Amino acid sequence: MGHLFLDIETYAAKDNGETSLNPYEKGAKVILIAYNYYGGFKPPSKEQILPPTLLKEWESDEKDILQKFYKFLSTTFKKDPHVKITGFNILKFDLPYLFGRMKLNGIATERELHDLLFRPFGIDLFQMSALLTEKTKKYEQLWGISHKDASTFFGLKAKEGNGLDCSDFYDKKEYDKITKYSAEEFNFEQLLDAFYLYALGKKGKKEEVEEEITGEKKQAGNRLADQIAYQEGSIVSKTIMDKKAGTVTLFAFDAGQGLSEHTSPYDALIQVIEGAVAITVSGKQSMARTGELIILPANKPHSLAASGRSKMLLTMIRAN
Repeated sequence: MGHLFLDIETYAAKDNGETSLNPYEKGAKVILIAYNYYGGFKPPSKEQILPPTLLKEWESDEKDILQKFYKFLSTTFKKDPHVKITGFNILKFDLPYLFGRMKLNGIATERELHDLLFRPFGIDLFQMSALLTEKTKKYEQLWGISHKDASTFFGLKAKEGNGLDCSDFYDKKEYDKITKYSAEEFNFEQLLDAFYLYALGKKGKKEEVEEEITGEKKQAGNRLADQIAYQEGSIVSKTIMDKKAGTVTLFAFDAGQGLSEHTSPYDALIQVIEGAVAITVSGKQSMARTGELIILPANKPHSLAASGRSKMLLTMIRAN
């Protein structure tokens, strides 16, 4: 029983804003699908969270990304028929919108789409958000709040702007801004964890609850990733060691940041310690995730790009 976290961005036409809400409107389309799947009964811990996979309409077309996502869902549900789909307002928006667009694009029959999108167990964080607001008591009915307000309630970083901004970015071909918005919005793993702790009567961080339950207090600062902090829209570096034989440097990349193509006269080793980094060496791209290593040969052109907030350790060997 694994966990699939899902979010989509849709297009709001300038002459008909309903296209972003109703998949059957003329001009409606999905411009981005973001998702993450984790196997296992329990949701991912903080250390296991990865940047989402992003399917971008502007890199091919809408039908192509819908077909790719449908194929992913089919494959996932065959091996994990009890998977849970989690997102914010997915039962009212994301899943019905995907159903409509997949139907109109001829991806599958209505029955096949229904079985794939609506039969799995769904966790809608929007419906759970009614437990957080005083308006539920005031109006004597469940009163959901926005994704941003729910994130703020739990002390999570809140996204800037809203989904309609993505349509403006799309019209201006500022696709990197759509990617950045989606990466910042995709905090559903953390949000689900926060709701779990809230259900236990705790509003603090997961680590603090674990200390109370197990009686074990973790030593602060013993994780390599804790030695460097993220900075909005930037790359942060910290030299750990600088010797004649080589250097060891920590990097923290905000979502969408990276290093442009360059070469080095020395061999280097990259270890991803948080998130995931796309690394291209001599035109060949590989994705390194938390705990994985990649060697960068000397004098070979290479570049790096973080699809979400990520940290890595770079070890450069100067000795021959």
